[in-house]
Amino acid sequence: MPLAYADAYANALKGYLSNRTDLQAVSASVAPVLTEAGVQNAAQLAALHHEALAALFKAGELTPDALAGAGDFLAALQLDQRWAPEQAARLQTWRALLDQLPIPIWLLDAESSAICYGNQAALQLYGYAADEWIGLDARKLAADDALEAWQAYLADRPCRRAEPMGFTKPMVWRHQAKDGAPIVVHL
Repeated sequence: MPLAYADAYANALKGYLSNRTDLQAVSASVAPVLTEAGVQNAAQLAALHHEALAALFKAGELTPDALAGAGDFLAALQLDQRWAPEQAARLQTWRALLDQLPIPIWLLDAESSAICYGNQAALQLYGYAADEWIGLDARKLAADDALEAWQAYLADRPCRRAEPMGFTKPMVWRHQAKDGAPIVVHL
């Protein structure tokens, strides 16, 4: 990838990191650079992104907070329609794998706390049908005596503060199934 493209991408990334207010606009501004650079898939985009990160690191402009924001920037670009077929295939593969695991796994949207995925083990544990589970507000899952603490935990956006290895601190919560039965959850 020619250096000019990495520089243009790095400048767009720096623009986003400096204000973080309009990810869509910055993402749109870098789209012509991606087209001109011949970026055709998510792997090529990730390579360009890492070149830009290396340049920012070398220039001393990459703080841990900026690195987290850079991940948001890359994710937004990957959600662009150009990558949709590749992402759909990747998502289908992950779901096929996760649906077979006996461990309950569910994902929620970090901003809204709405559940956006649950494997079969999670649906069985909590007693919900898939159409009831997707979109359910995760703040409503806690047992009554843990509800306030659970809601405060989710409001603090724990997944935005992941530890260096990519995980938040392990926690144990008391949840309840749809029928009110108690559940102990390890996150």
